[in-house]
Amino acid sequence: LEGFTDPVGFWSTSYEWCEKEQLIDLRDEGCEGYDIDNNPPNVSISEWFAARGDSKIIYKLKVKFLDKDKSIIDIYQKQNKLPKGREWFKVEHYQILPPGTRYILYSHKGKGQNWAGHYGAKMTLSSVILTPQEGKKLHTYFHTIC
Repeated sequence: LEGFTDPVGFWSTSYEWCEKEQLIDLRDEGCEGYDIDNNPPNVSISEWFAARGDSKIIYKLKVKFLDKDKSIIDIYQKQNKLPKGREWFKVEHYQILPPGTRYILYSHKGKGQNWAGHYGAKMTLSSVILTPQEGKKLHTYFHTIC
């Protein structure tokens, strides 16, 4: 992306699969007072990722929408293989929050394809944003991996 350079902080994976995940409880994050089942908000998911200048990588993002019992309602998945290089790429996904969603499980992982060590995928500025369909801001949840 033109003008985007290495951010202040990012998470770098290794030559083996390295994974991080975070469980977002929508009630704990401020959605308890909203009727999200009958008036589901829009969900925007995004993250920046890159390879290293000297190593190819594999990057995977998986977002699970879970009900109150943490059973899966819906899943969004994205996988990219990148050649070596320093360019950052942004993955974005938009959808309406599936009815019955209480939790969002955000997980991402990556690995390098060349050498042992921390030569895998780099990730930063992960975000999940909920916005009512009528356009007013309902809730924003940012989680940055540093």
